[in-house]
Amino acid sequence: MVEEIETPTLQALNFELKKDGLLMVIGKIGAGKTTLLHSIMDETRKIAGSQSVKGRVAYVEQEPFIFSASIQENITFGLIYNEERFKMAVEASCLTSDML
Repeated sequence: MVEEIETPTLQALNFELKKDGLLMVIGKIGAGKTTLLHSIMDETRKIAGSQSVKGRVAYVEQEPFIFSASIQENITFGLIYNEERFKMAVEASCLTSDML
């Protein structure tokens, strides 16, 4: 039996969310966003460290979908095309590098 050497996905994280605060987790695909959220909910294996949650946590997993249409139509979703809003949506959803 070969012992696997594990490399932690998340390392050296330290943050505190104040009461009535809002936490947004954004980043590229594979950056560890879901792992972070699962760790907060104690659904991952920890090699070291600790976490504490006081109060309630709500998590709604993203269910991506795409319909058979252009990228623009998938983003505007039937609304009238507005270039400025389209660019803002692409940037806010971290799709800029995917659109090049």
